Formats: sequence, C-alpha cells, structure tokens
Amino acid sequence: MSITVNGTVISDESIEKRMAQIQEQYQQERPGHPGPKPNEEQMRTWARHSMVEQTLLRQLTEKDDTPITTDELHEFYRNAKDNLQSMPLESAKPEIEDRLRMNRIMREAARKADAVTEADEQAFYSENPHHFEKPESLHAAHIVKHAKTPVEQAKALDAIRAIEKELKAGAAFEALATRESDCGDNNGDLGTFPRGQMVEEFEKVAFALEPGAISGPVETPFGCHLIKVYEHIPAITEDFATVQASIRGHLEQRNQHSAIAEFVRKLRDSATIVEE
Repeated sequence: MSITVNGTVISDESIEKRMAQIQEQYQQERPGHPGPKPNEEQMRTWARHSMVEQTLLRQLTEKDDTPITTDELHEFYRNAKDNLQSMPLESAKPEIEDRLRMNRIMREAARKADAVTEADEQAFYSENPHHFEKPESLHAAHIVKHAKTPVEQAKALDAIRAIEKELKAGAAFEALATRESDCGDNNGDLGTFPRGQMVEEFEKVAFALEPGAISGPVETPFGCHLIKVYEHIPAITEDFATVQASIRGHLEQRNQHSAIAEFVRKLRDSATIVEE
C-alpha cells in the first residue's frame, strides 16, 4: 500500500525496505528493550510513519536554498560512517548536501526546546534516586589457573597451592600474578566491581576479605584462584552537586528530542497525506 505525502509518492517497496532496516536495528538493540517483541504489523506501521516523516523533512530541505560551504561538505564526507565514503566525493555530494540541510532543520527545531532550570534538575534528582545510587564495590586482583575438566581442576589447585607457598615465603602478589597467572595482564588487577559481576564462588570470598588480605585457593567454574583485595568501597548516593551537570545534559537532550518530535508532529498535521 503506497502513501502520497504532499504529492510525493512513497512506494510500498520503499516502506518494506525501511521495515527491514527497523527489524535489523531492533535485533541489534533488543537486549536493552525488555518486553514482548513487536509483531510484523507494528513494525510496518513504524516503517510507514518513518517514511512519511522522512519525506516531509526532505520536502523541507528542497526549499532550503542556503548554500552549503566546501568546508561543511568535506568535513561531513571525512566523518561519514556509512557507504558515502565508498563513493567519489562528487557522486556523494547531492546526498551530503541533503543530509546537511536535514541536520540544519533538526538543529533549528531543537533550539526551540524548553530551557532547563535548576528547579528541573532538583526535581529530576529527587524523583529518580535510583539513578544516583552506587552499590558497594570492591577493588581486587587475582592469580588464576584455568580449568575445564575435573582433571584440569585438580592440576590448577596444585599449581595455586604452590603459588600460595611462594606468597607465604614473601613473594609479591603482583609479581607472581604477572609471572604465573593465566590472566596476568596488569598484575592480575580486576579493577573495581560491584556484587553480581563475578561468579558466586569468587564473590563470596572476595567480599569477605579485608583490604590487603589474600585468600586461600578458591575454586570456581573457571579454575582455581588466589584473590587479593585492595579496597572496599561502600554503597553511596551521589549528592546533587556531583551529578547536576550530567542531569542538565540529560534534560537538555530530552527537551530537544521533544521539541523535534513536536516540530515533526506539526509538519505532519499540516501535510496532505493519502494512503492508497
């Protein structure tokens, strides 16, 4: 079923192509979108709406006769991340000019976004406390001997016990991690991590250690470990002053998206759209 927007025909083939793009994008982003998967009809509806909006915006760019400078053209071409760079500049020029004009329209719409006040920032901070909670975390390192089978696990345990004897004799943990560990990069340092990031067997021992302490052999599904804890970092809620700038950035972006959506909605409402 084709659509005509202010006299411009959008073919069913174009809609199907856009639908395929949306499906591909959804598959890539799906892990971050809990809930039921949209059905084919929903995807087709999104594709139709998207094509209508693209057409309306392109119609606006056709009315924009403001020159595109050579510097703008070259900068966009240099930074293009799609198939534009595989084309000669002269061949890509019409598409680049079209996109630059589209970007100009979007920037102009975004400029009409509501200003963000400190009261807005304070309200967001108060209404979304979970965004600013940092859970208890741990800075630790390990020496590991990997194993996949019971036989390998027994050998890993023997190796870790031998390394433990060297530690008790005065060898430095970090030096042994670099020399002996199957993951010796950065002296075995794992960085900082909260609960729930490591396997249960590892985490149970690590979070029970005092800073500076080294565990005995710890067996996990990955093999056998020795763990050294550097620091326990308690759970905190970041104060408003610390996160105010990031809140402002988030709210400004949200308001700009709303302003653009409102601009497109008005554009659509004033258009002549015929579905056939």
